[in-house]
Amino acid sequence: MDYSKFTKLSGSAEKFLKEGYTATADNVYINENGELDSYSYDPAPGFNTVTSRLQRDNREKRVFSYDSYYGRTPAEISNGEYPGW
Repeated sequence: MDYSKFTKLSGSAEKFLKEGYTATADNVYINENGELDSYSYDPAPGFNTVTSRLQRDNREKRVFSYDSYYGRTPAEISNGEYPGW
C-alpha cells in the first residue's frame, strides 16, 4: 500500500487537531472518501500535567511499577493485587 497517497484529513480530524487533540494510533482508519480519520482522539502526551504526573509516579516511584496513570482500585488493594507484578 502506498501510504503517501493518504494525505488528506477528514473534517472531524481537522476539528480535533485544532482543539489540541491527536488521533489514537490504534483507532485510525481511512474513510470512504480516502481521508484519514479516527474513532477516538486524546490530548497529546505530556500536555495534561495531572495524568502525566500520575503516570510518572506509578512508573518511577513504585516498587512494582506500571506505565499507567490509573491508581489501584479498592478491590485491588483489599485482594493484594499489584499491577506490574
